[in-house]
Amino acid sequence: MRRRPRAPAPPPELFEDPEARETSCRVLSLVEFAARKARPPKSTRRFTASASRIEAARREMSGIAARQAWEEARPEHLVALFCWLHEEVYGVEPAEMRPAQWEFAAKGAQEMVRRHFAGDPAACVEFMRWVWKQEHEREQWRRDNRRDGRRVGWRLQFGDYLVTDWRVWKSRRQAR
Repeated sequence: MRRRPRAPAPPPELFEDPEARETSCRVLSLVEFAARKARPPKSTRRFTASASRIEAARREMSGIAARQAWEEARPEHLVALFCWLHEEVYGVEPAEMRPAQWEFAAKGAQEMVRRHFAGDPAACVEFMRWVWKQEHEREQWRRDNRRDGRRVGWRLQFGDYLVTDWRVWKSRRQAR
């Protein structure tokens, strides 16, 4: 069996574009790379957790709850509400809510309010009220029947799964 001869390589000029050469990326030397300035950080407001900030968020959440002014709530207030509800239903504070986890939970709460509640924290609080009312009933049944079960953690609270359950529950109520 005879092999076909290889086609000659195309001339390099075929791929050269004088305009592209001016605008394309070029390889930087280490000195040039080091001399470049870093991009400035994004200027979004973010909750940075510390023990004092967490306590302040808890106090502010209590004030918001007393006034029923949930439209003023920020993500850290929703996390404080979650911790308070957790303590009320289970009788223990959520040990996983260390400062780093507060930041993650606050980001999750912020995303949930934006995605599922059109930026309205008061609507998110209504959802949280439903979740914890259901969980309180389940926890009471577990204690009465000496059963174990999973608890509602911050990832479940501020995730998509329970929002779908809440929407199904609302849909069923409207059908009645």
